[in-house]
Amino acid sequence: MSKKEVILRIKPPITGLRSDSEVFRYDAFKCPSCQGRGYFTKNNEYHGSAGDDIDITDCHRCNGTGRLCANIVIRWMPDEVMGDFNTKK
Repeated sequence: MSKKEVILRIKPPITGLRSDSEVFRYDAFKCPSCQGRGYFTKNNEYHGSAGDDIDITDCHRCNGTGRLCANIVIRWMPDEVMGDFNTKK
């Protein structure tokens, strides 16, 4: 089965801009909690009730949209912050 996959290639900007961060937004991901429906159903059937007594509640993860988005923030900083952990030997 096909699935949506996004790959972000990270490379520091070569322009002389002063900004030390970048923000990327990727949207239209199907919510895995509600399977993209945006809601959950619960059958309230009990002895003596109507068979069509159903409660519908919005998905708490996607707020009823059925979709999620990802905001990715990259902050660029000097490598000296990492110390000796990032040195090649």
